[in-house]
Amino acid sequence: MRIRKLTVLDINDQEVAEFKSGVGHATHFEVRRLRTWKDLQRDIGGRSPCRPDIVLADIDFEKDPSIKGLDDRHFPECTGAKPIGPMLALPYVSSRAIWTYVIYSAHFSSRAKAGVMTSPWVLLPLGILLAKTQGATFGSRILEGIDGDADYLTIEEYLKDKPWLAIGDNSSALEEALEAYTGSLAKAITSGHVRVSNSEAIWQYLTSLIEQFDRGADSKIAVDPEIHLELISDSFGVDRIQWLSLCADFVGWSKSHVDRAAAENMIDFARGLFNIDDDELSQSAAIDDSFNKTLHAFRFQDEQFNREDQGNLRSGASDIRRLPFHEVVSELYGEESHDVRREVLRIGALLANAWACAKNRFESCEWKDIADRLGYSSEANQYRRYFGSSGKSSKVYPRSVNVHRLDLFFNPDDGTKTDRLQWGRSELSQQDKRRIMDFLELFHNDGEAIHFNIRQSLPYLE
Repeated sequence: MRIRKLTVLDINDQEVAEFKSGVGHATHFEVRRLRTWKDLQRDIGGRSPCRPDIVLADIDFEKDPSIKGLDDRHFPECTGAKPIGPMLALPYVSSRAIWTYVIYSAHFSSRAKAGVMTSPWVLLPLGILLAKTQGATFGSRILEGIDGDADYLTIEEYLKDKPWLAIGDNSSALEEALEAYTGSLAKAITSGHVRVSNSEAIWQYLTSLIEQFDRGADSKIAVDPEIHLELISDSFGVDRIQWLSLCADFVGWSKSHVDRAAAENMIDFARGLFNIDDDELSQSAAIDDSFNKTLHAFRFQDEQFNREDQGNLRSGASDIRRLPFHEVVSELYGEESHDVRREVLRIGALLANAWACAKNRFESCEWKDIADRLGYSSEANQYRRYFGSSGKSSKVYPRSVNVHRLDLFFNPDDGTKTDRLQWGRSELSQQDKRRIMDFLELFHNDGEAIHFNIRQSLPYLE
């Protein structure tokens, strides 16, 4: 799956030359522009409708020829404005796991504002948009004909003094929208609505930027465009969003380099997203530091395998394997506590079982496949020592970590314990079930040989 930039949909009847993909404020965004009511119909009725993260909608569509039959009679008090932009945003509600919008208008700085903001064409769709983003039900003094204050939340009360009611152009609207988007992203992560699966890699990269400045690096450092936030959600699966796109405001919108202050701003942003305290990643379910460390170890294995061992494979070498998993854990997390490393080894064994089962379409769980995923020879016993099933020693390997015996998995066929996971009757925590589902979702999208419908194949993981 490719790393993508945030997608912005600009619903605006005006042609704005400086606002398009890769230009000006939109340098780090993919922008799709819809100019008319009929353009929008063609988009949502087509084979590849836009799936925006951010919707920017101009209120006034006075230049749209497809509604030229509408005039002041249909929009009294709007001083010539045709305020249908908010209505056109509705088909894109919740087009992504994280989604937001900003309504803007040049009329906000003119006498037409009072009329525009009392038009039912604006208030009715705004109620729906607000309900989605705020999770609340809104009334309206104007629509309901209430003379005084209402005893419940109204659109008019909520919008009082909102900053975007002073925005008259799409570049300024994007500035407001990105802030709203990242705020929604942080809430979604905290609540567990979406799950971050590479916080470890992002945190290491950002701290490395600060270390470069500490060593006297140049005043500005280019941000790697491959650095991204990887999210998993139940409804939208895996998504990889470029870090630069999320942090466009930190690099001046049109640039891709950071000075030390901007790098520190990124660190603070990541700390808020990942709920980091005292330089440690959160243990919350939304971040799940142990799971992310395990994923990081698997990916490190694969990177080294692809970089070095594939060359050996082309030269005819035999017995090509990934680096042993316990050695990778020791290299990456040798300074971590015993409990942290033990948990990464445990999760690694669990996910290697999941990988082996999925590779065989859940018809079997072969030891040779588990060994392959962990970088071991199928004749070796390092993995079995995770479970204390090879002698009495609790030491996994001299270069690794002392590990107490882990609970052996249960074999439902004959009632014995086994070092391979048998899915149907194994006792897994809800957290481990979620880890398995997310791991398989990630590796399915990474192109591994996992051809199945995850949720149909694993009903016992729900």
